[in-house]
Amino acid sequence: MKLNRLINLLTLLGLVTAFSMANAAPIQIERIVAVVNEDIILASELERELDLASARLRQSRMQTPPRDLLEKQVLEHLIIKRLQLDRAAKSGIRIDDQQLNQTIRSIAQRNQMSMSQFRQALTQEGLEFRQFRENIRNDIVMSQMRKRYVDSQVKISEDEVDLYLKNLDQNLGDTRQYQLAHILIATPEAASPEQIASARGKA
Repeated sequence: MKLNRLINLLTLLGLVTAFSMANAAPIQIERIVAVVNEDIILASELERELDLASARLRQSRMQTPPRDLLEKQVLEHLIIKRLQLDRAAKSGIRIDDQQLNQTIRSIAQRNQMSMSQFRQALTQEGLEFRQFRENIRNDIVMSQMRKRYVDSQVKISEDEVDLYLKNLDQNLGDTRQYQLAHILIATPEAASPEQIASARGKA
C-alpha cells in the first residue's frame, strides 16, 4: 500500500513539474556573435561595447554612424582585441592583480580622486568596476605585447628618411629644408604599468 502511494505521489510530482515547465516563460539563451580561436564573443558583450562607443561619441560631440555600421566596426575591434590577447597569453604576457591595482590607483590619483570617489565616478558613467579592471588589464597586456613584437621591429634608417625627403622635394618642386629630431623615452624590457604610464606622461 505504501509503495503504491509513493508511486502515485512521484507521478503527481512529475505531472506538476511538466505542467509548470510548459507554462513557464521562455528562457533567453545567450547568443554567440563571433568565434575567435577557442574563445567566443557574446551578444551581450557586443551590446555593452556598442553602448560605450555611442557614449564616447556623444561626449566627443561626434556624429554617431548608423547602428549597423557601428556594430560592424565594434565587432571587428572586439575580434582584433581577442586575437591580440590570445597572442599575448600564448607569449606568456601576464598582469597580476598587484600590478593592476597599482595602475588603477595611479589613474585615480591623476584624476585627483580617492579610490572610492573613482569607483563612484565610474558608476555614474555606467561602468562596472569589475569590467573596468579587466579592460585596464587587457590594455596593459596589449601595450606590452605591442612593445615586444611591434615597436622593437620598427626601424627607420637615415637613408629611408633622406629618400622620403628627396621624393617630397621633387613632388613639391621647392627647396625646403627640414630639421628632424627624435626623442626616445626608454623603458626597461619588463616595464611595470607605472613605468609605462610615466613614459607616456613625459611623451
